Amino acid sequence: NQVTPQQKNDIKHRFMQATNFPGVICALNCTHVAILTPKQEEHNFVIRKGYYSKNVQIISAYVYLHCVAKK
Repeated sequence: NQVTPQQKNDIKHRFMQATNFPGVICALNCTHVAILTPKQEEHNFVIRKGYYSKNVQIISAYVYLHCVAKK
């Protein structure tokens, strides 16, 4: 999906109102979400804190949201 120039300006305006950062059109954050022990390849899901998790990435364009969860 393409974002129109008008949508970009709207997003910039909303971010500016909410955060006082000029020119922002997107924000990115990642976090680990705890999961139950996987049945396969469990070693791929252990993080340094010693529990199983999935890394979740959130990309927000203020009113538009895209979420990705990967192994």
